[in-house]
Amino acid sequence: MALHKGPPPLFDQGLSARVRALIASGLAIGLMQADVGLGLGAPIRAAISTVMAPASQAVQLPVSAFQGTAQWFEQRAQLISDLEQTQRLETLNALNLLEADRLREDNNNLRGLLGLRAQLPLATVAAEVRSAVLDPLARRVVLSVGSNDGIAVGNPVISSGGVLGQISRVSPLSSEVRLLIDDDFSVPVRILGSDIQAITLGSGREDNFELRYVNIEATVQAGDVIVTSGLDGIYPPGLPVGQVSLVQPSSAGRPPKVVARPSASVAMQREVLVVLSKAEGRR
Repeated sequence: MALHKGPPPLFDQGLSARVRALIASGLAIGLMQADVGLGLGAPIRAAISTVMAPASQAVQLPVSAFQGTAQWFEQRAQLISDLEQTQRLETLNALNLLEADRLREDNNNLRGLLGLRAQLPLATVAAEVRSAVLDPLARRVVLSVGSNDGIAVGNPVISSGGVLGQISRVSPLSSEVRLLIDDDFSVPVRILGSDIQAITLGSGREDNFELRYVNIEATVQAGDVIVTSGLDGIYPPGLPVGQVSLVQPSSAGRPPKVVARPSASVAMQREVLVVLSKAEGRR
């Protein structure tokens, strides 16, 4: 049986691919024109967008979460940096304020010392407070001057506030001061206004001292000013010593108990004067 190898009939072949492409292109162009002119495709696009919205949001969710996390870390790092900068500025401002206060106190102290030096009849030596030990067992202050500067045991030590203590130990380059509040440390004093004579007695425990041998009938009030009397021949008369802070009235033939706080605080002083025993040239 012979095979038929001729071309198939025309109606079996259909339209050629080129013709179909031309028809499809024409239809597409026509639909686009109709969509532009009449807006026929808008409802379809809206419906497709509505159907695809959840899927689109689900696809964007990881991206949004990543971007949000990255932004949170960035904001956190910026906040930490701003906080550290603010803390540094606050610390610097606090240090500047403390330094300004310290310089102001030093200037006031130096002016006070110059005024005292001009009033004292004896020679003085200016000294710097190197260290202070204020524990209950050893209330001592070390000064930057010693025997090489003419300092001797027993020399009074004063600040712009008043009597601080007395030299208790001397080395060539430094000296040690026994404070007014030390146990059993005494200075003859008088109370201004009433001229009541008394002797100080350090408590050794707190920043205060007592007045002993006060007259039973003496009228002493809180706020009364205490100065040196000069009866011991060591401290020049009239130097500030303290101020009465507590008075317990006399009873049963006993004198009143008088407690005072010192005028000079070693915690507030950096420069002091050591009063020499000779009226030599001032230093």
